[in-house]
Amino acid sequence: MASKLSFRFRNYVAFKISGLKTPIVKDPKGILLSESIVIWAEVSLAILQKCWEKAREAKSVVEEKQREVAKERKLKDENWVPKHFKVSHSKESGWECLLNHKLVPPTPIVVTPYH
Repeated sequence: MASKLSFRFRNYVAFKISGLKTPIVKDPKGILLSESIVIWAEVSLAILQKCWEKAREAKSVVEEKQREVAKERKLKDENWVPKHFKVSHSKESGWECLLNHKLVPPTPIVVTPYH
């Protein structure tokens, strides 16, 4: 039963993904190396080409790099701090995410509407 459900889910996801439009980069100079479009580009390309093994391998490379960076931060006793928001938690209000700035800079990436 689980394999039938898994198969149906994969087919549903494939159907939904097949209608998505590829994001367009309107300002390549505005993209930082730390942005997810850069970090996950190889994974995304492999998925779009339906090269599942290549996508898995690329994902493993990204995850290993993230582990290395986290390990380096830990050795240097550094904490990662988000650039555009602050996250806080209290018993009274739970988790809150607050913007550091009134406006977050516009993204250099545009996604055309889903049809």
